[in-house]
Amino acid sequence: MGGQIFMSIASIALIVLQTQNTTAKRLPNFVHVCKRSDPQLEKCLLQTIESLRPELPNGIPKMQIPALEPMVIPMLAVNRNEDALKVKATIKDIQAWGGSKFVINNLKVNLEKLNGEGTILLPNLIVNCTYDIDGRLMVVPLQGQGIFRGNISKSLRT
Repeated sequence: MGGQIFMSIASIALIVLQTQNTTAKRLPNFVHVCKRSDPQLEKCLLQTIESLRPELPNGIPKMQIPALEPMVIPMLAVNRNEDALKVKATIKDIQAWGGSKFVINNLKVNLEKLNGEGTILLPNLIVNCTYDIDGRLMVVPLQGQGIFRGNISKSLRT
């Protein structure tokens, strides 16, 4: 869940940086475009993301940003085969509420390498899904299937 939200935020950051590109000309008029030469680029990006916050619960189709309230993920598959953790799981019909309430604790952008990093806090995330899991954590078997309902507080994503 945090990964999806992080990707949505990263998409926003990349889009608002495309000032010389024609893509920037087609952005919705409520999007402030940051200049690559801005000495306070991270601050500009944070302000832009905050200005988009009212739109994020319903998504921004023109920017290919999905709705965050609820965030819907049809399926996730997990297949790990490590010494301490062996697990095969399918998680379906995921719905999560609270993703639009993210807090960006820090943001660093490297334009030369076209990458960045940051930390996002999700104060409260409500998740509903179905799961089917088979595996082992150390010597403890992990097996089951059913419905998962969770209330996750203060989740951090880097």
